[in-house]
Amino acid sequence: KGILVNAAGYVNLPLIGKVKVGGLSQSQAADRITARYKKYLNTPTVYVEVLNKRIFVLGEVNKPGVIDIDKEKMTLFEAIAHAGDLTDAAVRNEIMILSNSPTRGMQMRKVDLTNFDTMRYASLMLRPNDIVYVKPNDWKQFRVASDNYTAPFETIAKIAAPFVTLKYLSD
Repeated sequence: KGILVNAAGYVNLPLIGKVKVGGLSQSQAADRITARYKKYLNTPTVYVEVLNKRIFVLGEVNKPGVIDIDKEKMTLFEAIAHAGDLTDAAVRNEIMILSNSPTRGMQMRKVDLTNFDTMRYASLMLRPNDIVYVKPNDWKQFRVASDNYTAPFETIAKIAAPFVTLKYLSD
C-alpha cells in the first residue's frame, strides 16, 4: 500500500536509500525523490500520496471520532456530515477548528454556522489532522456538572429504598 515515513521524517527507498521528506508538501517530496533517482534512472517519475489523512471531530456530534479522508482537503460541512450531524446540545455559532501547520504553527479558528455573512470558504476548509470541536450548550454543561453533585444522593436513595419500603410495609 505504501512506504512509511519514520518519526524523524525519512523514508527508506530502494536504490537511493534514506530521503528526508518530513515537513515537505507532496509535490516537494516527489521532486526531492525524483532528483535522487535521476542519478540512476534517465527519466524517473515519482508520485507521492499521503495515505493516512484524517480529521478528528469531537464534542456535540452524533458520531464523534476519526474521519479518514481521501483527498487533500475537506469542508467543515463534509466532516460534520460524516460525524452524523450536530446534536441538539451543540453550540452552532462557536465551532472550533484546531490546525497545526509546519509553517504557521498551531492555529485556532472559530466558525459561526448561524450567520451566512460571516462564513468564509477558507474558514470552512479542513486539512489533514485538523481537529473540529463542537462545544456543548450551557444547559448540557449544567446537566453534566449537576450529575457530579447529585450522583451520591441517588446512590444513597437506591441503597435506602428497600429498607424504607420494608419499614413502610411492616407498619
